[in-house]
Amino acid sequence: MPNFKTHQYINYIILVLISVFLYYLHQLNYLFLLFIIGYTIGTEFITPDLDINSKPSNNMLWFLYKRLSHHRGKTHVLVYGFLFPILYLTIILSVIIYLIGIISGVNNLLYLFAENSFRLILQYNIYVLIFISGIGIANGIHIVTDKILSKRK
Repeated sequence: MPNFKTHQYINYIILVLISVFLYYLHQLNYLFLLFIIGYTIGTEFITPDLDINSKPSNNMLWFLYKRLSHHRGKTHVLVYGFLFPILYLTIILSVIIYLIGIISGVNNLLYLFAENSFRLILQYNIYVLIFISGIGIANGIHIVTDKILSKRK
């Protein structure tokens, strides 16, 4: 099984190849920058290896996540593997906003946050889609790398 540095190396080589390809198609623009940000987050922070003791998961934020997931289980499924951590982060953020609302006395803070977030997602859906696709493609490359390099051993 490849280590974190190997996954980083492979992911960034592929990102350079994608960049060169898009450069020749004259498609390097601000949307690609948003893709790169998502791709980097998918490579460095929201990886399929959050459920083991790895560099990205050595953060208190992922403590419960490690308990809920088994390595090479659902986290290593192409679509579910990156959507589950995003859902997990959304739930954590919602709890924090709810608690802030209780402490500050704003009872509908979570509702207001959810309503405005939904409105922004609908308004800027192409940007959200490109950003999330960057995370998803980085995770997909991680999963494919695991499968290819695990078969070689």
